[in-house]
Amino acid sequence: MKKTTVVSVISALICMASIAAQTPNKWLVIEDTPPGTSREYADFPRLLLMQISKAGVFRCVDRATYRTQSKEVALGDDGDVEFKSAGYCISWVIRPRETARGLILTVSIGYNNIGRSGNNELIRSEDVVVRERSLKGEDMLTAAAKKSARAILFSLTPPQVVDVTTSKSGKKLATVDYGKEFLSVGENVYILRKKESKNGKSISKKVGLAVVKSADLDSSTVQISKGDVAEDDYLLTIDEDQEASKSGLCPVCDGKKKYKIDVKCDGCNGQGKIWHIRGRSRNLKPCQECGGKGTRPMEKICEECAGSGKVN
Repeated sequence: MKKTTVVSVISALICMASIAAQTPNKWLVIEDTPPGTSREYADFPRLLLMQISKAGVFRCVDRATYRTQSKEVALGDDGDVEFKSAGYCISWVIRPRETARGLILTVSIGYNNIGRSGNNELIRSEDVVVRERSLKGEDMLTAAAKKSARAILFSLTPPQVVDVTTSKSGKKLATVDYGKEFLSVGENVYILRKKESKNGKSISKKVGLAVVKSADLDSSTVQISKGDVAEDDYLLTIDEDQEASKSGLCPVCDGKKKYKIDVKCDGCNGQGKIWHIRGRSRNLKPCQECGGKGTRPMEKICEECAGSGKVN
């Protein structure tokens, strides 16, 4: 490496260290795309970084960049640069599954300890499920990144109650420190409170149930529907897929044993219109059987659970 290049690298690193000193947020590293991952999911780590960075909680970087910075600091450090190591590296694997009701993506997330006291061991893991049928025109990979980012952020730094008030109607309202990018109006959440056990360990207990009433850019307001809330409590979101899994319901039909699909209309052969002939007159009119849609709904036994409504 040329002398001028080395000087440039050290100067840049010193600048980074100066910024780091002003920015207390910890590093969060996203693992590179695992070998064998389909090319259509290659952008996932970058999308995940973008979604996590919206919260402003962590300083985000991909694993390749993190390795490069670590090596450069180690080579160029003459005592003026102190490298701040990351605490967690998020490993991930995407598993797609085609069903009769559309594609299902399962993102398995792992929390690896790459801090100075860790050795890249896997501390814990969780699954995030995204269903094509539940999306409203949103790109599926982006939706998977958003849901995964929320799971990661809420696991490492859950939404905390910063203020509690009482409405004119006597309802308790709590302001939390996450905004509309991560909480949705109408969403149900649990209120959790940390307590110290007899052996000195911190434990969490559900103390209330709430619904999100409003969500702004940097904060949201929840209304307590059951139980209690206090400052420094935090939220636990309710994952419908996990709740369904706990109850043993089939994830494809939601336990209903059947579901509706659209099939081609036999009356118009899927064209939506048919010819009406009267004498010498020929007019193209909407098909009465399908209302001009070209398809008609048909109820089908769920193949995933063989019509049982339960997880096999």
